[in-house]
Amino acid sequence: MKKQILFSILFLVFAFGVNILCAQSGCWKQVAAGGTHTVALKNDGSLWAWGNNAFGQLGDGSFINKNAPVRIGTDNDWQLIAAGTTHSVTLKIDGTLWTWGNNNHHQLGDSTTTIKIIPVQIGIDTNWNQIVTKGQHTIALKNDGTLWAWGYNSSGQLGDGTKVDKISPIQIGTANDWKQLATGFAHSLAIKVDGTFWAWGDNNFGQLGIGNNNDRTAPVKIGVANDWNYVAAGDNHSVAIKNDGTLWSWGINISYQLGDSTKTSKNSPIQIGTATDWKQVAPGQYHNIAIKNDGTIWAWGENELGALGDGTNTDHSIPTKIGSENDWQQISSGQFHSTSIKNDNTLWTWGGNSAGQIGDATNANKNIPTSISCQVIISTEDESQNENSFLIYPNPVDDVIHIESNINPLINIQLYNLYGNLVRQFLIHNETSYSFTLDELPASIYFLTIQSDKVKQTFKVIKK
Repeated sequence: MKKQILFSILFLVFAFGVNILCAQSGCWKQVAAGGTHTVALKNDGSLWAWGNNAFGQLGDGSFINKNAPVRIGTDNDWQLIAAGTTHSVTLKIDGTLWTWGNNNHHQLGDSTTTIKIIPVQIGIDTNWNQIVTKGQHTIALKNDGTLWAWGYNSSGQLGDGTKVDKISPIQIGTANDWKQLATGFAHSLAIKVDGTFWAWGDNNFGQLGIGNNNDRTAPVKIGVANDWNYVAAGDNHSVAIKNDGTLWSWGINISYQLGDSTKTSKNSPIQIGTATDWKQVAPGQYHNIAIKNDGTIWAWGENELGALGDGTNTDHSIPTKIGSENDWQQISSGQFHSTSIKNDNTLWTWGGNSAGQIGDATNANKNIPTSISCQVIISTEDESQNENSFLIYPNPVDDVIHIESNINPLINIQLYNLYGNLVRQFLIHNETSYSFTLDELPASIYFLTIQSDKVKQTFKVIKK
């Protein structure tokens, strides 16, 4: 039976050159939705990404959008991920910090403004504990409870008392009792160990919750309550949950994103409904998704592209239950798309998909949760539609394979096995030919993806 299935797969691949998704449930551990891209971790610690890649935010060594998950490198020791508008941030198990993507405002923290298309380590510290980003700045915690920030600081969102961008991580204040963090497009939020709530940065729409619309360049305490448990931020609005399970929101409200049935912005936290069983909330630009203690998922706000996942494109002014499932575990929202992982570690996405950020191998919007398979068989189709861009030989191959480009210097070569697992990757600098060995790989069929700065092609390779 297994041989018959394999033969059928090979027939489809070779005869029709189609993308084939292989079902394999329960492999996803964590997901982070950026502006129009998505980053995810699998249970094996491998890193994957898809969607918009105009600034290298996928980290696969290219600037080419991907509408299905692609593995980033070969490491399997990734632990925590975050995604900004056009950049990505991760932590490894050893506590090291890594970033890639757009760097026009130093959001990568590597002391440059140079775009990075693969993950680069930031500094040598090994005690990073928590990272959050949404716009073009990042704030983070270390194991000792200290707060750090870097990147864009136009509205004081870094919290260092200035409005000057920071090229690398700097400590914010001297406090060492920070507990949980969140960032909006240009504002930041945090909860301390004592349950007090703090905010700083852009406050044009009241997103800081301090009762006025004045920016703050350093953390300022919000009210006198000390029972805050969870905080999250959209682009220009904020949402939080208290210890008693109540839900609160404030900031801009032009698309019902506060969930109070109005379109009136609020500059102080207001309670949403009377429910006391809220567990987690993930705001996007104009929408929110949330999970209750019973595992049900709820959504409200703008729904033009289906980001709420209720099967419609109608906005909702209050939290609305999505479907009947009660096994949702983790959520994250991008600009116009939403992502979630269930208890069985299956990944589901929905909403805007113009850049492939849903990851279902299409660019069509989805207004209901769509399952994202664990494995993808690489297409043999030439994405550039230019069959003369690259030459590979010999094929079939015994040992060494040669690649030549007749147009642009090579920048990235990736070799995948039949089920989409990256087994080799080579980053090339200003060369039009390259050779590498396959002698340690078993005889099988592989897929060789070759990229220049303008063209990408995928070839099937037979290893004898």
